Amino acid sequence: MEPVGMMMMMMMPMYFWRGNEMTWLFYGVDSTTSGQYAGGLIVVLLMGIVLEGITYLRNYIYVKEQAKAIKKTEELNK
Repeated sequence: MEPVGMMMMMMMPMYFWRGNEMTWLFYGVDSTTSGQYAGGLIVVLLMGIVLEGITYLRNYIYVKEQAKAIKKTEELNK
């Protein structure tokens, strides 16, 4: 029994996982060997790099278009 006024703390299980059998990002994409596991790690790394590249390009295009808009506004205000 808990003392009055004290909240119960939820505990997160803390343990290490061993093995190479796991499900990847999508249901049905499993790895059962060390080679598949290493390949999956490489694929996830490449997906992260591509995502960062797309984000960089999006920001680059945004800044470039904003600069164009500022120049057009300055020309209109002359």
